[in-house]
Order: sequence, then C-alpha cells, then structure tokens
Amino acid sequence: MQNRFRKIVESSGPYLGLIFLTIALTILTGGEVIAPGNIKLVLEQSIILIFASTGLIFVMTMGMLDLSVGANICICCYMVAKVCQVNIPLGILTALLTGILVGFLNGVLTGRYKIMSFLVTLCTRYIINGLMVPLIAKEAVTVPFALYSYDNFGFKITVLILLVGAAGCLYMFTPFGNRVRMIGSNELGASYSGVNVRQVKIGCYMICGAFGAVAAFFTAIRTGTAALNTGSDMMFNALIALVMGGFPARGGAKARFSSCVVGGLVLSILTNGLTLLEMDATLQQFLKGGIFLLIIVLVSEKKRSGGGRLRLRLRTES
Repeated sequence: MQNRFRKIVESSGPYLGLIFLTIALTILTGGEVIAPGNIKLVLEQSIILIFASTGLIFVMTMGMLDLSVGANICICCYMVAKVCQVNIPLGILTALLTGILVGFLNGVLTGRYKIMSFLVTLCTRYIINGLMVPLIAKEAVTVPFALYSYDNFGFKITVLILLVGAAGCLYMFTPFGNRVRMIGSNELGASYSGVNVRQVKIGCYMICGAFGAVAAFFTAIRTGTAALNTGSDMMFNALIALVMGGFPARGGAKARFSSCVVGGLVLSILTNGLTLLEMDATLQQFLKGGIFLLIIVLVSEKKRSGGGRLRLRLRTES
C-alpha cells in the first residue's frame, strides 16, 4: 500500500508542481499570472519550447544527449527566412529537410560509429554556428511579411496538438517507442533482444531534428528574423523543461512523454512570473540553473539510496 501511494505521488508530482507554481506566482504577482491575456501569452511562449522538448525526449529516453538543438533551430530558422522569400512552401520544406539532415548526421555518428552523443552533438553545434557566422553575422535575415499570417494562436495550437499528439502515439503505443525505452534501460540487452539499436538511434535523432525545424518555423514567424543568437538557449531550456516535467535524468523505461508538455508549461510559467516580478534576466538564468541542479541532485540521491536498500536486502536474504 505504501509503495502504491509513493508511485501515485511520483507520477502526479510534476502536475502538483505546476499547480503549486501557478498558485505561488499568482499570489506574488497579484493575480497577473492568471489574467486571460497573460495565460494566452504563456501558452504562446511555451509552444516553441514544447516542440523542442518533444524531439529531445526521444533522444534522452535512450540515455543520450543532443547539444545541437539550438544550433539546429538557428540554421532551420535561416532557411525559413531565406528560402521563403522565394517560395513559402519550398522554404518550409527546406527547413524541415535541413533539420532532419542534422539529426541524421548525429544519429549516424552516434549509432553507427558509436561516438559519444555528447561529443558528436557538441561538434555539430559548433560546426553549424561556424557556418552561420558568414551568413548572418553582419545582418539578420528578415522573414517575408507573408509568413506573419501564420503567427496565429489558433493555428499554432492546432499544429501543436496534431504534431505532439502524433509524436506521443509513436512514443507510447508503437514498437518503435518500446525499443527506444528498451535502449535507455539496457542497450546491450535490447541488442540481444533483436532491436536494431543503430536504426533506432538514427530515427530518434532525425525526429529530434524534425521537431527542431518545426520549432524554428514558429520562432521565425514570432521574432521575424533569423540571427546568430536564434535558439541559443533552447537546448538548455528544453533540458530543464524535461527534468521539471518529471523526466528521469537517465531516461529508460520510466520516461514519460507527458514530461515535454508539463515541463514546457512549468518553465514558461516560471519565466513569465519572474518577468512580471521584474527579475533581471541574468538572475533568472541563475535561478533556473539552480533549480535544475537541485532536481538532478535529488534524483541522483534518491537512486543512490534506493540502490543501497536493494543491496542491503540482498545481503540479508543471503
């Protein structure tokens, strides 16, 4: 009974955290956080973050990282701004293919050549940043005015529900999603069970790259430009969002898809509330980093204490 209660608390923890954070910031801001206009603003701010987190969750469930998320958004945003000046459908398709290509390269290097994901995606990030310097260092590329018609709340929410819903079904109800979690739990065991680890890794990185391209499209129509700093903090924010949404630091079978949505909302509400409280942007980053580190420490300590209890039980039984 006690174990069942603990599991219920653990599963509902992120949702309770979202409710508690909303109530606390509502009190501190005098109700500004839950004002209708501000709620719509928070939802709009969270859309891009949720897209980036949705792609990243496939990679992190395998216990891997993608540090090139922000750089991928930057180059895809550039493609949207530049190619859409010629043809809008072609620009959107070019950005999507660019994101998938970046993901494919990351997947091949980590899956086929078994290079650490941290090193591969870090190098990819610097390569993309290096490519973007001569292209937009002097002047940001402006998005064509025709794209501003897509900066519509109803359109954004509809696309979010469709794409994130499809990704959720793929993650939770298909053999592919099961294989992703198997790799995160035990890659060697998954390989012995007949899972093509290489293909799954490539597929996950391509999904991450595709959702990065979608995030780039909505970034482009929201900001109106593609600059060197576009998407620069998205990787860190997406990582924090997933952890705040209850995502286990090491991925695996316990990973829940809802983490990308709940975490995106939690981080967006936190950022919005701190802005309403007129907190300095640098201090906000410090606070977010501190919260992220605290969650990681608590999760690591919980795993360590749980492992200790298991070892003690085994010794007693023997």
